[in-house]
Amino acid sequence: KAPCLVVRFSRISSKDGVQTIGDYAFQCCPTLQQLSLPDSIIELGDGTFSGCTNLERVDLPKYLVAINSDMFLDCYALSSIVIPDGVSSIWFSAFLNCTSLKTVEIPSTVTDIESSAFEGCSSLKKVIYGGNAEDWSAIYFAPGNSSLENANIVFK
Repeated sequence: KAPCLVVRFSRISSKDGVQTIGDYAFQCCPTLQQLSLPDSIIELGDGTFSGCTNLERVDLPKYLVAINSDMFLDCYALSSIVIPDGVSSIWFSAFLNCTSLKTVEIPSTVTDIESSAFEGCSSLKKVIYGGNAEDWSAIYFAPGNSSLENANIVFK
């Protein structure tokens, strides 16, 4: 992991055509508050936004295929997230310590939620799931996801 750099911007937007944002690209940008990414992006690297402590809102691209490890680690201000259809895995520590995260929308395409993906999400109360109860019970939940497992699950 790269050391935290203090970068002073509050919003990021990207032009269509960009397909990948690399590992830890925006790590520790304390002034970043909003993020809107184009649908051309299919991959966000590990830890892309880790340590962006004031990140409140993220519009993820609709063709994203995974929520990678540490992607939103320690994003304390993030209050809700909609994971796009097509994502199949939520990797290790993806939302670790997102203490303000209250609502998560998970599509029925998710089959794996890895270790500590939602650990430390002490405010998580509601999960909106795109499938039914049978689909939800078929998801592999690795240890360390009690915040997610204890939330109220709403089926679409």
